[in-house]
Amino acid sequence: MDRYRPIIIGVTSLLGLITLLALVGFMLPSSYQVERTILIHAPLDTVFNTIQDMRHWEAWSPWSESDDEMTVHFSDKTTGEGAWQHWTSETMGSGMMQFTEVVEGQVIKYKMEFEVSNESTEGWFHFEEVPEGVRLTWGDQGKMDQNPVQRYMGLFMGSIMGSDFEQGLANIKEVCE
Repeated sequence: MDRYRPIIIGVTSLLGLITLLALVGFMLPSSYQVERTILIHAPLDTVFNTIQDMRHWEAWSPWSESDDEMTVHFSDKTTGEGAWQHWTSETMGSGMMQFTEVVEGQVIKYKMEFEVSNESTEGWFHFEEVPEGVRLTWGDQGKMDQNPVQRYMGLFMGSIMGSDFEQGLANIKEVCE
């Protein structure tokens, strides 16, 4: 029996660690929110129109840069509330994004749905006209449900999505200025 003691202690310790990680996972936040902001030296209508027409996203979207083979299909209406795009990509997966609210020169809100994971997020662009141009904020929020593994992933959404948002905002600045 003494020769099995290290194995029993090891297995018991491993199960205890897994249980502890799962319990901590359930106590982590069940949602995330990410925002990034940039100052763009361009007129408000130029910045707003660059984002509000889904056909222009290819020129600045960080996700378009990630996959040259991505195919994108648009609704007949590519601007305003209800406009949508559907993408298919080997590296980025497939999904759909639809504008849910558009207030000229102020805000664009969207819902993005991912087909494989069956998850969705809600995002927004806030436009603030300032003397130097436009202060543009890109944000996103989502739920991590009750899955402790997803909740651990939620801890990293700021760095994962934040870098994409920073790249996208820098691209918008380059396109608009």
